[in-house]
Amino acid sequence: MAAENFKEIFARNLNYYMKKNNIKQIDLVNRFNVSKSTVSGWCNGIKIPRMDKIELLSELFGISKSALIEAKVPNNVTLINDEKLIAVPVIKQVTLDKNCFSEDNIAEYKYISADDITADQKYVFLRVKGDNMYPNLMENDLVLVRCQEYANSGAIVVAVTDSEGWVVKKIVSGNNFIELHSINPMYPVRRFENDDMTRVHIFGTVCRVIREF
Repeated sequence: MAAENFKEIFARNLNYYMKKNNIKQIDLVNRFNVSKSTVSGWCNGIKIPRMDKIELLSELFGISKSALIEAKVPNNVTLINDEKLIAVPVIKQVTLDKNCFSEDNIAEYKYISADDITADQKYVFLRVKGDNMYPNLMENDLVLVRCQEYANSGAIVVAVTDSEGWVVKKIVSGNNFIELHSINPMYPVRRFENDDMTRVHIFGTVCRVIREF
């Protein structure tokens, strides 16, 4: 998504909560010790504050960070320049409990076209760590993950194991085994058979890669 769209969404949400709480631009200038031009840029969709400032703003308004960043329409879908967009969280760590989707585990949000995802399914972005999937995936690449507990053999998945934590791998599976393959030949295949298959949990499948320079 273009940076301008993100700024527009943030500005619209910021102005809404400022009006709701009877807070003026000068109040933000004084509270956060920033310039008038900085706050004006936030309110007019010219600038976007850092995540620490977004967190302070959310505390001021008594709302979550996502309330400032997400599009405020049903299903998180908004229409900007004739394009339907949806906010997807970039999570810091993969866990198998509800904390995975908590505000504390969300680094930021990225916006993508609503037409590029399947309705009624949960998606997250993750930043790739390590080089086990090089050259297809590089460290710090963003991968869009469709959250689901199953995957077809041959898919690129985010898996959680009891020894490695979360990893991005190619899964090869059969009736009584699961293998996690790296693309980088320097890394061996990890094979789990029979009862050991319970040591592997599928978090989701990778459906897009974004490389930021």
